Amino acid sequence: MVLSRRWVALAVLVAVAAAGCTTTGPRTPSGTPTAVATIGAFDVRVGDCTGELPSGGISSVTLIPCGQEHYWEAFHSAKLTEETYPGQTAIYEAGNKLCKAAFTEFVGVAPTKSKLQFTFFYPTQDTWQNTGDREVLCILGSPKGGLTGSAKDTKK
Repeated sequence: MVLSRRWVALAVLVAVAAAGCTTTGPRTPSGTPTAVATIGAFDVRVGDCTGELPSGGISSVTLIPCGQEHYWEAFHSAKLTEETYPGQTAIYEAGNKLCKAAFTEFVGVAPTKSKLQFTFFYPTQDTWQNTGDREVLCILGSPKGGLTGSAKDTKK
């Protein structure tokens, strides 16, 4: 399962302009989530934990403090460096490679030896061209949920 932040860029820009800002949810001054909140997909940060992720394009997620039961944890972020949009296949391959390596380093075992899965958010052609999105955001967890705390160095 790989997810794209695939809302039409114009709709995202209109929504942000109408709201005046994006919602980042309740956080401490250092950025740690303090309560369950709905946030925009672009507001998910490394270290954030979330509820279920819908399939296909997403515009928002449920932010959950990692100490509470959750489904997913954002564990790595990387920026793609190509000047022009390289195409969905190239982005998928780059994201898969980046996240697989980061998963092994973060969890302490390879994805094939883990009970956890990884997925990632990635730029679409629209977000690449209209918002300058170049981020691949790696997320690990379980579509069944039931996780508590971070998966860092758990070797699970």
